[in-house]
Amino acid sequence: MSGNTDRKKNIGVIKFLDNSITVITMTMLAIMLTLIAYQVIARYILKTGSAIIDETVRYLYIWFIYFGMVLATKERQHVSITMLVDKFKGKYKVTINILSNIFWLYFNLYVVIVSIKLINEMAPIKARTAAWHVLEITLYTVLPICFTWTSIYILRDIIINTRQLFKREEIIK
Repeated sequence: MSGNTDRKKNIGVIKFLDNSITVITMTMLAIMLTLIAYQVIARYILKTGSAIIDETVRYLYIWFIYFGMVLATKERQHVSITMLVDKFKGKYKVTINILSNIFWLYFNLYVVIVSIKLINEMAPIKARTAAWHVLEITLYTVLPICFTWTSIYILRDIIINTRQLFKREEIIK
């Protein structure tokens, strides 16, 4: 009975992560587009501009790319080379998917470790952004956050594929 409860909790966590990444990404996009539209109007019609808006859009764009990576992984819409995988069918295809996801997971965890080291090395510098005067280190926190989040979805796919392989569940083509 507790195994079933644990599975429901895990599903609840994944649903929360699914909803969160969608909301975060779409909110960033909406804010970014609104600020860009305002900046265009301000520059070309009002003959003025804002360094704060420029900096905000720049940071939102960088964060949007990384959160978009998480969203693409969630939706299984990330860019991948499937030339080799497409030549196989059934359990062989699932096995290759598992192996490729293990390599991808390893890469993601490596990026998490390296980015945490980078953040720790930058912490004593205390460099600040030009317009917002926020610590520049905050820009780099997106790396461990998003690569960890992506790793969760990769683990999800490894688990699903492993269940298909060993429990003989229906293998998705």
